[in-house]
Amino acid sequence: MNILIPKRLNFGSDIKHIEFYKEKIIKIFKSQESYCKTLLFYQYITTNEEKLLFPKLYTNEHYELKIETENCGELLNLYNLPDNWQTQINKLRIFFLKKQILILDIRFMPHTPYVINNLCVKNNNIYLVDLTMYNVKNNTYINRYFDELIYTIQIYSKFRDHWILLFLIHFAFKLKWYFFDLLEKMGICY
Repeated sequence: MNILIPKRLNFGSDIKHIEFYKEKIIKIFKSQESYCKTLLFYQYITTNEEKLLFPKLYTNEHYELKIETENCGELLNLYNLPDNWQTQINKLRIFFLKKQILILDIRFMPHTPYVINNLCVKNNNIYLVDLTMYNVKNNTYINRYFDELIYTIQIYSKFRDHWILLFLIHFAFKLKWYFFDLLEKMGICY
């Protein structure tokens, strides 16, 4: 496995254990809060079109903090982006605007400018697969977040075969992200 372009992750800040199978994934959460928040997220999914954006939930076991979901393929990266990736990302935007919530870690992984965290692709369909880290957000915040994500994917895609430049750009984007994250936490901007 290439550490710069992993196909899946066997860890997560809210995951104690994860098992990958051809058709399903089993996750055991570290805390009841993460487990319950994930199950609550599934209540936001109300239409058939929305169901196509996320993994199907097959089962859940409260006492084990375990869920079984559809396997939605491999992590989305600069080399497996579907041709209509922007349209699909905007469908996620529409969902979040409608629900007034946002998953806060849909972005490139810190250690690699090739892989977008929490997005997977299977049969050219993009899925958001980690449904735990979300908060209430307004339209301005959600639109800015998705505009920035799309812009970053566009820039990174142009330099995907020039790894030195791509890593320099990634470093600059990460510094910018950390700076604005700090300002947001200080209440200076949102």
